Amino acid sequence: MPTLSDAHLKRIRDTWGQVITHSHKAGEVFYTVLFDLAPSLSDLFKENIKKQDQKLLSAITVIVTKLNKLDNLNEEVRALAKRHVKYGVPTQHFPIFGKALLLMLESILEDAWDEETKEAWTLMYTFISVAMTEEMEKVKNAG
Repeated sequence: MPTLSDAHLKRIRDTWGQVITHSHKAGEVFYTVLFDLAPSLSDLFKENIKKQDQKLLSAITVIVTKLNKLDNLNEEVRALAKRHVKYGVPTQHFPIFGKALLLMLESILEDAWDEETKEAWTLMYTFISVAMTEEMEKVKNAG
């Protein structure tokens, strides 16, 4: 599991605050990039894409606010994992999702996107995706 330092956490919180000020654009950029990288993933998103934008940004906001409270974050990861199993999301898609997230952040943050920010977000996404993958396997095996 990657370790997030206090400096990483601060960078993530600060830059997410900047992204949220452009929330109308962030979700649109994310899904455009995601579907460009993997067009078949659009089949997983049956809902209105604007609603999906809101769900995505809300989920990331919850994760960002709970990063320094791992017990609370673990609860959120378990809930996300259960929902993603129900939706039929294969864990093999997590790297594509992560790439789309980083490209969206880079697009929205522009000059604020630097190596330290990229490192912080990459570590955070790796942490969450590993935890979700582990939890999704538990849910499937218990199923």
